Amino acid sequence: MVDKKATARRPQSRTPRTRRPQSNTMRKRLMKKLPAMLDAAIAAYQQIALNGPAEDPKSFAAAHTGAKAALAHIEQIIKLAEAAATQDEAQEKDLDGVATLISAARTALAHDEEDEDSSDSAIPSDTEQGGTA
Repeated sequence: MVDKKATARRPQSRTPRTRRPQSNTMRKRLMKKLPAMLDAAIAAYQQIALNGPAEDPKSFAAAHTGAKAALAHIEQIIKLAEAAATQDEAQEKDLDGVATLISAARTALAHDEEDEDSSDSAIPSDTEQGGTA
């Protein structure tokens, strides 16, 4: 007898596909929130910096770590903003490229149709050659 557990197939895990409209929506939402996030991170860093150095080593280390974290946060927000802006520009260029390709294809098709029309008129039909239709 065959063991059902041994022959049963395990379901394959599939990576969910990302949909462009969702990613565009997410990017737009992120772009709207980034300025406020950047302001909050800068304010946190300024507050830590304005407090000045702490007297005891533990407090100094905590303030120093907080300042480094705030600066890293600011850097990440800036990178996110640059990446989102770059991706928007790339999509615009892609759309322009697609529009150019479509225009070129339409022009080529129009020329092909003109060539076919002119070559059809250059070839005499059966009735013109004296044949019967």
